[in-house]
Order: sequence, then structure tokens, then C-alpha cells
Amino acid sequence: ELLLTERMAQVLLRDNQPVEAERAFREVLKYEPKNPEALDGLGNALIMQGRFKDAMPYLDKAVSLEPENGSFRNNRGVARMEQGEYKEAAEDFDAAERSGNPDDRLSANINRGRLRQRQGDFAAAEHEFSTALARDPRSFAALLGRASARESRGDLEGAAEDYLGCVKIDSMSAEANLRLGACLVS
Repeated sequence: ELLLTERMAQVLLRDNQPVEAERAFREVLKYEPKNPEALDGLGNALIMQGRFKDAMPYLDKAVSLEPENGSFRNNRGVARMEQGEYKEAAEDFDAAERSGNPDDRLSANINRGRLRQRQGDFAAAEHEFSTALARDPRSFAALLGRASARESRGDLEGAAEDYLGCVKIDSMSAEANLRLGACLVS
């Protein structure tokens, strides 16, 4: 039954139901307080609710149990970034990029791009998103990030090209459509 609860929590998280996922992960952790997947899942559910500080103890514990897990490092890096802890976030993203899992490396590049964008280093952000696109040319998140970095740098033609690529991947993306239109009329 506990395994079923943990799987249900993961599904709830994927289905963007973080409050319900939080409850399910907390139930798992009552019986398995050192379950790194459940600790990370609870941290992720809290991140999705904007509760970054609340997520940190769970993410820290998950990373302490599995320090080489790139997914855990990416998640903790996001929580740190959202709290303005940019140096620590970069350290987590660097660790995630050393992961053997290609998805962790892709996420690390995307997250580092978002970090550089927040820091106002749009050229570095564009580089990170381009690296992510070299890993996965169909990554919507990487393409949208690069488009935004290019737009911030004043490269409206490059940004429009990337936003158009985003619309080709997800024609229903309001953000990509709106920003593409803004680039085209500028």
C-alpha cells in the first residue's frame, strides 16, 4: 500500500496537483522518513506551490542521502534560485550537469540559463539555452528560454525565430504566440 501511495504522489505531481501530492508524500514519509524519492517529491510539491523555503529541509535531506542524484540537485537548485541564493543554486546545477542521466544534464542547462537570465547576463543565458538545445533540439523550455534571452539582448530577429519554433512545438502556448507577435511588430 505504501508503494502505491508513493506512485500516486508522483502521478499527482506530474498532473500538476501539488497540494494532493504533498499530502501523499507526507503519508509515505510517516513510514519511510529516509525515502529520498519521497523527500524530493515533497520538496518538489512545495516548490510547485511557491513554498521554496518550506521545501529546503526535504530537498537538503534528499541530496544528503543521494548527493550524486542530478534530479535532486536540480530541484534544490531551483528552490535556492527562487530564494535568491544564486551561488548555491549554480553549485547544484553544476553538480546536476555531472550526472550520468541526460535528462538531468538538460535540466541543469535550462536551469542555469534561467539563473543567468535572473542575474541579467543574457549572453550567458543564451549560451546555456543553446547548450540545452544541442542536447535536445525539441526542448520547448530551452527554446523559450533562448528566445527570451535573445529578446532581452535586443536580438528580435533571433528571438522571433525561436518563438516561432516554440509555436511549432506547442501551437497553444499563449506566451510563445504573444511574444512572437510582439517581436514581429517591434
